[in-house]
Amino acid sequence: MKFMVTIKTKDSFGELPEETRTKLHAGSFDLIDEHIKAGKIKGYYLNMSSEEVVSIWDVESDEELYKLIFDSPMVPYTHIQVSSILEYEIGKALPRWVCWGISMN
Repeated sequence: MKFMVTIKTKDSFGELPEETRTKLHAGSFDLIDEHIKAGKIKGYYLNMSSEEVVSIWDVESDEELYKLIFDSPMVPYTHIQVSSILEYEIGKALPRWVCWGISMN
């Protein structure tokens, strides 16, 4: 199953001592690297306009996803939004009448 996970850091994170923030970031980045190497995270992006991190996950279930996310030491300092996503080719997965307004070049 594929999921898009959007994470935004809460303002309260900035109020923590710098040493604490550094340790939390390091622990979080270590987990991200681990999940990328394991093939769980397929893409990891920073949305500059909203200062959110968007990542694409490929896991066996939503339960697995939530377990992996909640292992992060940053969880108490973030807003997390999870959306399931479906990959398909335009024109093949949709009825033909839905695709009329889409360029199929």
